[in-house]
Amino acid sequence: MKPWRLMAILSALLFLSAADHLLACGPFLPEALFTHKLHPDFPLGTFARGQLGVIKPTYARSYLYVAYRYLNGIGFDADEQKALVRLWDERLNPKWDEGQGWIKDWLSLRNRAPGIKPTTIEGLYFRDPYSYQWLPNCLEDTFRSAKTTLEARIKAFGLNSRELREWIAGQDQVLANCSATTIIPEPLTNETNPLLRADRTYQIAAAHFYSYHFDVAEKMFRDIAADRSSPWNKIAAYLVARTLVRKANDDPEALRSAEKEIKKILTDESLNSMRVPALQLLGFIRYRLEPEQRQQELAELLLKNHSAATLKNDLWDYTWLLDGQKIITDDLTDWIVTFQQATGWSRDHAVEMWRKTHSTAWLVSAITKIDTIDAEVDGIDKAAAEIPPSHPGYLTTIHHRVRLLMQAGKATEARKILDAALSRKVSMPISAENALRGQRLILARTTDEFMNYATRRPTMVTDNEDGQELPGRYAPNAKQTYFDSDAVDALNHGVPLSTLKTIAQGKELPAHLRRELLLVIWTRAVLLEDDAVVRELARIVQEMVPALSELMLGYLNAPTREERRFIGAYIIGKNPGLRPYLEPGLSRTTRLDWIDDYGKNWWCNFTNMHAATPPLEFLTMPQQNAARIELSRLFQVKSASDYLSSIVIDWARRHPEDARVPEALHRTVRSTRYGCTMTQARNYSLEAFQLLHKNYPKSEWTKKTPYWF
Repeated sequence: MKPWRLMAILSALLFLSAADHLLACGPFLPEALFTHKLHPDFPLGTFARGQLGVIKPTYARSYLYVAYRYLNGIGFDADEQKALVRLWDERLNPKWDEGQGWIKDWLSLRNRAPGIKPTTIEGLYFRDPYSYQWLPNCLEDTFRSAKTTLEARIKAFGLNSRELREWIAGQDQVLANCSATTIIPEPLTNETNPLLRADRTYQIAAAHFYSYHFDVAEKMFRDIAADRSSPWNKIAAYLVARTLVRKANDDPEALRSAEKEIKKILTDESLNSMRVPALQLLGFIRYRLEPEQRQQELAELLLKNHSAATLKNDLWDYTWLLDGQKIITDDLTDWIVTFQQATGWSRDHAVEMWRKTHSTAWLVSAITKIDTIDAEVDGIDKAAAEIPPSHPGYLTTIHHRVRLLMQAGKATEARKILDAALSRKVSMPISAENALRGQRLILARTTDEFMNYATRRPTMVTDNEDGQELPGRYAPNAKQTYFDSDAVDALNHGVPLSTLKTIAQGKELPAHLRRELLLVIWTRAVLLEDDAVVRELARIVQEMVPALSELMLGYLNAPTREERRFIGAYIIGKNPGLRPYLEPGLSRTTRLDWIDDYGKNWWCNFTNMHAATPPLEFLTMPQQNAARIELSRLFQVKSASDYLSSIVIDWARRHPEDARVPEALHRTVRSTRYGCTMTQARNYSLEAFQLLHKNYPKSEWTKKTPYWF
């Protein structure tokens, strides 16, 4: 790869490296996230300040680097924290359009000048003459520098001056070279103003630089650097090196030359103002020339305090080098690589390194990986128990101590630790609280306890269209809670109808979750043909869901069990939002009686549901047996379209005079189009269609059913 190109396309490569996480196409529906796999909770500044929560091996390496420092007692000052947040923001929110704030700021100031025709920036990309690809050419510093210089020239020349108009004309030509156009400003040979002449000389050199005329640009920048009277002589010394980097084209000698130029800057006290960008460019050069040595250097630099000026670039380069080679020569790299791996070797190595160093970072790595069968578990647990609540690693060690106790069957001790952690009046990241509440859910001893820990606050509500768990346009209600997947799995698979009914009749749940659970249980009772529960819950549904009140009354007033079976199917057919199982998070957001455009209508067969959870302690053996029996019966239930079709068609054949039949047949046909279908769906659809058109040719429902599916 050409060295100068790497600098220009670094952010593009970052985007491509995340391709595995990207979703192919929409729709991207809002979903509630309760924990994060790829990064800590937002805002990320909280993590940068040392509130680490429960650290996950799946976090990106830049977050694990921050965790390593805090775990080992090396924090970050305020400026370093800001540098970290800037890095994460650039990585998570790459700026691909050409209308960013730095361009707008430049144009806003430039277009204020009287007598200057307003302009726009046509492009920021140039065609690489080596690869013929369009690559970023003018970056943020181009426009920041132009704006700063324009502000200074307004003060020097005046807003209405000829000199200012001349300077802007030259700068417009420079920036035109950001894209395919090649325009070089004319020299000002007859200009009497020395500042304007110096500016134009620099503009000409910059135009050659952005036009890829690197030999010309290098010579001009050297001449400007040698001119002590030019206000550009200091930055020109730096741009000599930068030009050499850009023109390297796989030529190590060009990079070596650039390295020599940078070292000259770093030893020249008169060029101290260029020290930070020079160090950054030197790091890039060494990144390309000696990646192994540069990784070692960066690992050392990243553990030094008060390094905000270079921290962002150094951490960016370090994590990129780790992506490519993972050369382990230092403790930081060793810890990150070991923590991220899920192998027997990584477990053994983490334990060995903890025994050797007794550092908190290696303790966290070891306790994250071990199981109860490991010989070191008691010693590691004892060391973890000594971590105070104020320590950044406290929540991670608590989470894994409880995991180990649960594996060992020590529920009482695990509950005690969790209750102490959750009762502390200190803030913790929402994802960490949810992780601990999830463990406490499994240890619940009563129904009330279980339901208390079944609900969680989401860390965010997002469409997650890029798979990066980023905030979207949805702002979650800070107090709104939902069911997470562990609670949903338990309620769907492990809790019998009788207990679910008790829960739905209680007042522990917030109204929106109680309503959702109530409708699920009512629908489940219909499928299980538990008429007593259906009737009992129908009265509660009348109160909580007024839109279903009349339909529920029809069920309650039906004289026979056979008719109630039909009415149950009729009610479900009219309300595609009814289903016999819960879903985590937001579940279905479309109105109960509307067809959902994205297919969330009724249910599919139960084999598509989540895996079952371990037995729940608060349930008796008879209750657990009842749940297993009910679940086995539900597994025999067909998809919604087949279930509804078989009942409605049978009733329509035997009771053609029933005024509800035309509508029921119409909705049966629709269920074969908008619900999950199985092998009989097409036959059912045709049969319902034919019955409707043959027996009720003048019905409004017949007119609404011109097709079968």
